[in-house]
Amino acid sequence: MYTLFMVARKKSKADLYRFLLLVLIILSSISAILLKLKFTTFYCGLIKNSRFCRSFPPSQKLWEDARLSSLPREAQRSGVTIPTIIDAIVSRVVDGDTFDIEDGRRIRLASVDAPEYQEQCYSFESREYLKNLVENKQVRLEIIKKDNFGREVAFVFVNNQLVQEMTLRQGTVIFIPQTKQTVYDVRLEQAQREAKNMQRGLWSSTCENKRDPNCNIKANVRKQEKTKIYHLPSCYNYERIVVNERLGDKWFCTEAQAINAGFTKSLNCRDN
Repeated sequence: MYTLFMVARKKSKADLYRFLLLVLIILSSISAILLKLKFTTFYCGLIKNSRFCRSFPPSQKLWEDARLSSLPREAQRSGVTIPTIIDAIVSRVVDGDTFDIEDGRRIRLASVDAPEYQEQCYSFESREYLKNLVENKQVRLEIIKKDNFGREVAFVFVNNQLVQEMTLRQGTVIFIPQTKQTVYDVRLEQAQREAKNMQRGLWSSTCENKRDPNCNIKANVRKQEKTKIYHLPSCYNYERIVVNERLGDKWFCTEAQAINAGFTKSLNCRDN
């Protein structure tokens, strides 16, 4: 800049004025761009799905900063996942936690798990409830990742209502937290607690099974992670392990029974 100024001084006064005017225009343009970017970041951090934001998206880093600034401090510290947000029409509901959209992609509801369709108790009711909520309707998807089956895992909104929250409150699915904390965790936990207290859906007596009190080996099936793990009373955090027979979890009397059923011993268990 200094060199250009020295060159301009050797020319006429009119040329010098033109040069200074050009510099002023350039600086003004840069300031306007920075101001617009700052405004866009702030605005889109609040109004996440507006046409303006889709037309003039801020940089990903600034978007993340704006989104994170509106989250609880606990969520900011834990490093939440910033979703990709799209609108879509649901073409077909597969089961109580999965559906297809018009472009052919398969969507898996984040943080919930439904009974295996046609195999587990309450699976038909679970699918029917989700079908009534979203099929042939426009939804907003907050996609956070892909699962092991290639499905887009997302938080889903229909008519500005969180689908996961509605299904949990009705008792058609079970809350399964993500590895990282999400901004919806508290709402989803409260919705499931309400369903439990009111004994709705999966929490009613419809799918209740009686077990032998001498059979205390807990076995969990997690279809999202494709794992089948069993826990002994001596295992770390045994008391916190939940057995939900509605989703395929089981109680076993012996380790041999668990192993024969395809379960693997938890890594949190110490050897006897």
